[in-house]
Amino acid sequence: MDATTINRHIQQQNFVKITRNLPGNSEELRGFILAKSASLLLIQSTYDFMFDGYAVVRLADIVKIRNGKFEKMSKRIFKQEGLFKSSFGLNTEISLKTWQNVFADLKQLDYHAIVQCEDKKEADFVIGPIKRVSASTVSIQYYDPAGKLESKLSKVRFEETTIVRFGDNYSTIIRKYLTPRAK
Repeated sequence: MDATTINRHIQQQNFVKITRNLPGNSEELRGFILAKSASLLLIQSTYDFMFDGYAVVRLADIVKIRNGKFEKMSKRIFKQEGLFKSSFGLNTEISLKTWQNVFADLKQLDYHAIVQCEDKKEADFVIGPIKRVSASTVSIQYYDPAGKLESKLSKVRFEETTIVRFGDNYSTIIRKYLTPRAK
C-alpha cells in the first residue's frame, strides 16, 4: 500500500474502509488510521457510528483503502455528533515497530487482546489478558464467551498474527466478569 496515501489519511483524519486479502477473513475494517510503521497499521475501529477500540494489522495484507463518498459521510456524522471531538485517537502510544513491541506495550497498559491468525481457511482466534511476550510469541490466557478463563496459556506466533484488536467494547466489559474454569 502506498505510504503517501496512508500518511494523507492519517494527517487528514479520514474515515476509511480497509480491505485485506486473507483466506480466513472476509470482513472489511472501518475507522480512522492513527499511525503506521514499515509493516503495521493502527486503526481506531468503528461500528454503527460508535468508536469500538483499535486494531493493528499487517500492511502487507492490505489490498485497498477506500475514502469515497460513504466514508466522507461517516466522518461528517462522527464530527457532527460530537464523537470525533470527545473520543478520537488513542491517549497513549503503542510502538508499531514489531509485533513484539505491540504486545509488550499492550501488556504494560493492561489491555486484553483479541488475536487472529487469518492466513488459513479456518482462522485462529484467541482473546484474553496478555501474560508473556517473548522474541517470537505472545502467551494469552484465553477466555470463552461465558467468561471462563482457561488455566493453560494459548501461545501465538508473531509470524502467524494478522490482526490484534484491543480496547473494544466486548473485551473491555467482559473482563470484569471473568472467572476461572471449574476443574
